[in-house]
Amino acid sequence: FMEYERLGSYDARRKFPRIPFRKKIDGDIGGNTTEVFVKDLSEQGALLRVAANVSVSEGESVALKFSFADIPGKIIAVKSHFDSFIPIEMIIRI
Repeated sequence: FMEYERLGSYDARRKFPRIPFRKKIDGDIGGNTTEVFVKDLSEQGALLRVAANVSVSEGESVALKFSFADIPGKIIAVKSHFDSFIPIEMIIRI
């Protein structure tokens, strides 16, 4: 119950809701094209996942190539793992 309250209060602080997308698209990260898994989208950002061997850094430019438009953004947070087989997650501001 306490975990639910904590998560609920976090969601209440969000300015824009996250919308599940869960699709693979092409993206340019730091000038290199790679496959990107878009977990969810919001009005000002996206939660992305890339293969563990892709080099990403906070502040890098990103261009997501959706079927409807190319959307530019900037990486604002990266969550990587010590295990080289676990994908890297990142948040971008669009």
